[in-house]
Amino acid sequence: MRKSLRLLLLGSMVFVSLLGLATSVLSQVNVNCTRTDTIFLRGQPDKNIDSSTSLGTYCLTINEVDSNVDMLQLQTIVTYGNFDAFYRLRNPDSDWQPLSLETLDVPNNGVGNTFIFMPFTFGQTSLEVAFRYNASTAGTLNIGFAEFVTNEPTPTPAPSGSSSPYGSSSPPLTGTVLVVNLQRYYEYRIPISVNCPGKVTATATFDGNSQTVLIFLKGNGRGTFYEQNSGSSPVTLRYDVTESDLQASSLWQLWVTNWDTTRDARNVRVTYETPDCPTVPSGPVINASSAGRVQQLAVLNEHSAGVTSIAYSPDGTSFVSGSDDRTLILWDAATYAVLRRFSGHSDYIESVAFNHNGNRIVSASNDTTLILWNANNGNRIRDFVGHSGIVEGVAFSPNGRRILSGSSDGRMILWETQTGNIVRTFPMNSHVEGVAYSPAGDYVVSASLNHTAVIWNRRNGNSLHELSRHTDEVEAVDFTPGGNRLVTASADQTLIMWDTHSGEFLRQFRGHSASVEDVAFSPIGGFFASSSQDNTIMLWSVDNSNPLAVLRGHTARIDGLAFSPDGAFLVSASMDGTVRVWGVR
Repeated sequence: MRKSLRLLLLGSMVFVSLLGLATSVLSQVNVNCTRTDTIFLRGQPDKNIDSSTSLGTYCLTINEVDSNVDMLQLQTIVTYGNFDAFYRLRNPDSDWQPLSLETLDVPNNGVGNTFIFMPFTFGQTSLEVAFRYNASTAGTLNIGFAEFVTNEPTPTPAPSGSSSPYGSSSPPLTGTVLVVNLQRYYEYRIPISVNCPGKVTATATFDGNSQTVLIFLKGNGRGTFYEQNSGSSPVTLRYDVTESDLQASSLWQLWVTNWDTTRDARNVRVTYETPDCPTVPSGPVINASSAGRVQQLAVLNEHSAGVTSIAYSPDGTSFVSGSDDRTLILWDAATYAVLRRFSGHSDYIESVAFNHNGNRIVSASNDTTLILWNANNGNRIRDFVGHSGIVEGVAFSPNGRRILSGSSDGRMILWETQTGNIVRTFPMNSHVEGVAYSPAGDYVVSASLNHTAVIWNRRNGNSLHELSRHTDEVEAVDFTPGGNRLVTASADQTLIMWDTHSGEFLRQFRGHSASVEDVAFSPIGGFFASSSQDNTIMLWSVDNSNPLAVLRGHTARIDGLAFSPDGAFLVSASMDGTVRVWGVR
């Protein structure tokens, strides 16, 4: 039977040393052992505990851990209920600390399997573990131990005198490595290249049917995340690498492990394949620290929560950001100094926009309202009340006389800026995620959770075209500077360009590995930017479906983008709490 395990905690793998875990726990745990036992790993690799009454707290001292051991792994099987686990180091004794568990359900027999990985990086040879049983009925607890010693990768053939099977060059995207003989409790590490999001697959074949050969995918050696598979030959691993994974790890390896207690795995052969990255037609992928045509200029972190939206002033001297901290900040575009803070919303801010001459700012919020602000002095001019749900998107008309808003209440509303009166309500059948005004003011467009965007006649409120090629919710929309085309961004990880007048599909853009959250056109035309939950920004040409550049630096989803009026700068707003400024000349 094949099993698969992935341990995740707050977006990262639970793969920590005991020493690191011990220093992270602030309060001491009280453990009262009701049953104690001792095991010597060199002579007794398994322990079976069978009880006709409740187990209470079973404490097991583990002695004679080999000093060469990289990692101790415990596999526990309990037939009823569940348990908490704790550990402490021995000789001298340390305080008890909680030990993380990850439980698997095995459909065939209903048994829960828990794997506990404990890397040994400090030469400790004795410790004690405690299992506090949380069941009202009797049960059986089986504990299996495995000590792993690392084999350095020496595939056949290997360059002479090289510690890496590929010398100083990067490993290929696909390959076959012959391990030959893998002793019991030994692991074998194979460097691989993972340079972009996509699927990694690896298959191990070997003689026999040991049921105990496992493949791990690890980032940065002892890794941030991994997946394991075991079973009869062949054993296959499949893992979808995300952009977040790439940011967390630069060194990738496959670890092939023989967990058999008695037999070597012979004639082991590992075949792997990693993502074939798309070609970037105009220069390399751009990292945050890169210099050149595209570069990161500043990281602004004055907000105290995620930043959801951003807009540039028409004269290019400032930009405004809105945040989950319920405030707006007006920034000096030249010095990045905070010019002004705006407070007034009672919930998260979802969208912000400048009017045509830059003296007014409008903000949309989870509190169901919009607020109009004086950009010059920060005064609150008026509230717009009419929505009954989160106001997700907002935009000024080109002349500033109207404000367009879209909401989770399924309505898009056109407001009169001067009075706050409702001019028109557009009938919607779905939660509205984003809105946009055409440059000439003739059309407005809505982006919705029902996988569509709709182009409307602004004057009479009639629906002109329903754009329905996406396969997931449409998050954002923006017009080209001339207004003849528009681009939608979707949770289906793509962007689509449409003809404004006919609603005709023109081109689809693929490259992101997660939901695309925003899209913004450069005012100088010819290219646009997109941002995603994969923590990247991509620059695109309107005439090519491949990205021009990938901007990395944010560490969380990027919800907002805006270009400066001259197209020389791009600002981004992210849930990592920062605003970043990019030079895109």
